[in-house]
Amino acid sequence: QECCETMAKPSLIHHLKFEHGKTIIYQCKIAKCGLIYSSVRSYEKHLLRMHSNYSSIIHQQDPVVSDYVECHEPNSSDDNVCEGEQTFVSNFVKFCLQLRERYILPQRAYETIINDMTALFSHFHQNLIKHFKSEVGFNEHLENPNFLPDLWKKLQNKSMFEQSCQSLGLVQPETVKSDNNNNITFQYVPIVKSLSNYLNQQDVLQAVLLNNRSCASQTNVLCDFTDGEYFRTKSYFRGNRDLLRLHFYCDELEVCNPLGSSKTKHKLTVFYYYVGNIGVKHSASLKNIFLALLIESKKLKTIGYHTALKPLIKDLQFLQEKGIVTCDGAHTLYGTIATLSADNLGAHELGGFRKCFSSGRICRFCMCLYSELKLNTREEDFVLRNPTTHALHVSGVEMDSTLSCAYGVLESCAFSSVIGFSPVTSLPPDIMHDCMEGVQQYFLQYLFRHLSSEKICSISELNEKLSCFPYGPTDYKNKPRSLPGQVVRVNGKFSMCASETWCLFRLIPLVVGQLVPEGDKAWKLYSLLAEIMEIVFAPKIDVMHVNHLKLLIDEFYCSFLKEAEDLIKPKFHFLLHYPRLIAYYGPLRHLWCMRFESFHRKLKKIAKVSQNFKNICLTVAQRLQYGKCYEHFSGTCIAEVNEVGNQTVTNLNNFDTKISTFLLSLTPHCADSVLYSATSVHINGAKYVYGNVFLLDINNELPVFGQIKDIIIYHQYVVIVCVYVLAKSFDRHLHSYIVSTTEELVFLQPGFELNYHPLDLYDIGDKKVIRLRHTLVQQ
Repeated sequence: QECCETMAKPSLIHHLKFEHGKTIIYQCKIAKCGLIYSSVRSYEKHLLRMHSNYSSIIHQQDPVVSDYVECHEPNSSDDNVCEGEQTFVSNFVKFCLQLRERYILPQRAYETIINDMTALFSHFHQNLIKHFKSEVGFNEHLENPNFLPDLWKKLQNKSMFEQSCQSLGLVQPETVKSDNNNNITFQYVPIVKSLSNYLNQQDVLQAVLLNNRSCASQTNVLCDFTDGEYFRTKSYFRGNRDLLRLHFYCDELEVCNPLGSSKTKHKLTVFYYYVGNIGVKHSASLKNIFLALLIESKKLKTIGYHTALKPLIKDLQFLQEKGIVTCDGAHTLYGTIATLSADNLGAHELGGFRKCFSSGRICRFCMCLYSELKLNTREEDFVLRNPTTHALHVSGVEMDSTLSCAYGVLESCAFSSVIGFSPVTSLPPDIMHDCMEGVQQYFLQYLFRHLSSEKICSISELNEKLSCFPYGPTDYKNKPRSLPGQVVRVNGKFSMCASETWCLFRLIPLVVGQLVPEGDKAWKLYSLLAEIMEIVFAPKIDVMHVNHLKLLIDEFYCSFLKEAEDLIKPKFHFLLHYPRLIAYYGPLRHLWCMRFESFHRKLKKIAKVSQNFKNICLTVAQRLQYGKCYEHFSGTCIAEVNEVGNQTVTNLNNFDTKISTFLLSLTPHCADSVLYSATSVHINGAKYVYGNVFLLDINNELPVFGQIKDIIIYHQYVVIVCVYVLAKSFDRHLHSYIVSTTEELVFLQPGFELNYHPLDLYDIGDKKVIRLRHTLVQQ
């Protein structure tokens, strides 16, 4: 129902702030004003500026992207109008937590803001209390003018604030002392406590149980980790979907300027994880990634992984044997580590393999020697590692350390005591480091060298084209930087981050493709590698594509070896294993390091604003946990906040007949009601923006796209109006689909597109083209 009450202006503003959330638009009803606002603050300014002569207002607003909420304005004589003291304290703690952790404020700035706020509160409290006594009932804590300042003094005590936050779900990190050296300490966040709090969130538990009960509807399509052979047949899981699947990540990061005088001084090693049972869409959200362990890298080298990981392994064994009982006692959830992602150096160090990639055994998946990189071009040419032979290798090295070079193994893995974990099978490859920061960069270096030597396009001309290229709104945020002239030299460096490299690799046909002659040998290699990357990066992969991928990789490796032998690196060899590993783990995109590395920014920002490096691990770990408490105290972790962009008021008469008919079919009441046209809407983790292109269907092996032309909002209905964009053919030279826009309308229900990642439409010469991110899978 609509909220409709006559209120005084102060009561109205208070009502809007505390009874309605972000998903509300506010329309002024005074004297048929009709203006709408997307925030309480802008609406409040409008009332003061335009309607200052009105003392009371009939408040009425339309909820957006949510169910209707019935609001009741409390009666002035109600004795319960004021909150109880405990509720007030709890809300104040939440406010403090939100202020400090949402914006990651330095402690001094945070305390200054609260001090000023409490001083201001005390200043006008005397006048307020008279109003409270005469107008409404009040509780004793509101009568006391020193209540809030006294409460703030208590909360400034670290233990008092921590105790208050623990009631909201705070899990504090534990300082662990090394068994061998008491002077070495590190921070460990108990995963059993964290998971227990996390699973007590109702939406998380529902998502876990729902994903556990559901099975893949298409047996010929790999959708996530549970579709892979590893989950179905091997290790601790053996296809049991009721077990919690914890996907871990390990990496080193420098919290200070990596080029400054403090380089490597504060380098940290971190372990993060997420619960795979919540689904691939939600696990990509940063608020569902948790810190497990944080230690200074130099200390880790002193004590080793076996010592540092003891508390984590102990909790994993507890989770395997005893499990976690949910707060209602209805479920006991067991689980363990499913995979451990890392870059190649980190994976080899954790797994106990040799950490040298320029000689000897260089691969954790097979017995490849560095000298064989340019001799053998198929996976069948190498002897694959397996858990049984690896255990024999470890035993041999423990008896005779000189065998480490022969086996490529230095020591046992610290996680080997965890049931089902093997360094041969539990350390998947990472497509970000192998492809984005490896194969793609080396290939682009070869391509630019070729274009320059053949006088097709020099580096300076290429940089000019890159700077002038009209990047679409989706690709613009990953716009590649200018290339240095040395990139075409023999030992030239390719200095781009992973996302910039991926953007450049995808769009290079649209930038210089028209200059390259048909049949160019380097361009043929690009088309081959682009097809490989589209399969490797796909979130869903048809089993037939896995078989085709092997043929493509074998052909590319042989051809590239002939053209650029000096650029063949170990990461090209790792690519040979990808077809088998995709069938083994499911789509590798869901196990990559990209989202975990995005989490690094939180740690770096905390270190930067705190400026406290005496015990940097403790400082960062505590602030991260307070931040996690803030993110989760609302009671929802999976559900995304629905947000609406700028809106304009409209009505049914302003739309095309087909749109009007469709809206009337949803609800006949919209005929005489006010509608809103929005520029964007964010629903269930997906963002829809005017002009975006989405993949809607596949017809006769050609994609069918829809381009957003309008977003209409009426009460709980969100109607995304698109026009069909039809693919006419696939241009292999531009490696893009040639499309034509139409005037035919289609209505998109959010979540029913084939892929929720938007695409961009480009004009290349007289053609309209769309460049896909990954291969198509018929659903």
